[in-house]
Amino acid sequence: MRILILGAGGFLAGSIGAALAVAGHTAIGLSRKRPSNLRGLETHIAADRSDTAAVLAAIDTHGIDTVIDLLAYTQAQTLPLLVALEGRIDRYVLISSCDIYHRYGLLQRTERGAFSAEPISEGAALRSALYPYRGVQPRSADDPARWLDDYDKIPIERRVAAAEGFDGTILRLPMVFGPGDRQRRFRWIIEPMARNAAAMIVPRAWADWRTCYGYVEDVAAGIALASVHPGARRRVFNLGLEDTPGHREWIAWFAALCGWCGEIVDDRGGATSLSQLAEQLDLSVPLVLSTERIRGELGYRETIDMQTALRRTFDDEVRRGWD
Repeated sequence: MRILILGAGGFLAGSIGAALAVAGHTAIGLSRKRPSNLRGLETHIAADRSDTAAVLAAIDTHGIDTVIDLLAYTQAQTLPLLVALEGRIDRYVLISSCDIYHRYGLLQRTERGAFSAEPISEGAALRSALYPYRGVQPRSADDPARWLDDYDKIPIERRVAAAEGFDGTILRLPMVFGPGDRQRRFRWIIEPMARNAAAMIVPRAWADWRTCYGYVEDVAAGIALASVHPGARRRVFNLGLEDTPGHREWIAWFAALCGWCGEIVDDRGGATSLSQLAEQLDLSVPLVLSTERIRGELGYRETIDMQTALRRTFDDEVRRGWD
């Protein structure tokens, strides 16, 4: 198959391309900036994903069967593209997020209701409140984060599911970590360990919280698999670890990796940025995904052992530094 990856300059694209290449498929990348590493990509097209004409030209020129869209963030920038793609491709793969679920709304304190302690399956309730990152006051027009006011995967998922001119596949991702992670999700663990701090100051609720993560190459392998598997047509899948640890377990794993022997101290003063984040959330709500469907229906398995994932993540974080 010949597959176009929209958002090829991002964190996941190279690993997706590499996984597709191993499986015998061809990946073409499209992004405004040329990636520093073209790993797994046959070629790169310099174009803006929001330029529908450029996307269609790439599809025609390179004989594209499937589009993987890593940048479907808002309705305004995505719905016109979906309309244009109908009848032009065989399959569209939407990279969605676990933030579409009702339980995420509970975590953010924007929803009400009870929740089960069971992992969240693909058929679980979605948020009723749209635009999870929109504040009371809109961001200014020149704010680089202005797009977050209009971010929501739920309307885009619904449009993909209703499409008739191509088959849709929807993948709901966990928080993705690993080398190149722009959000540096485990910096709060790795930095004090790398500095050999005597203590790590962490709010107790945050340390006890269980939430879904996935290593970049494992998540990419799941995306690649679902993009070409015939059983993934018109299906929705969660991606992530099979068993979801709490943050204390992540701390213990990284400590064993680097030989850190410090102690975890509860941040009772609430002065750290981590405490400020924790105070905004209801951390009694676990954000744990069930991945039984993708494992059972498509045969998905992680490709990288956890020790290797931890080591690569730790080394990349240290290399990037903190000053």
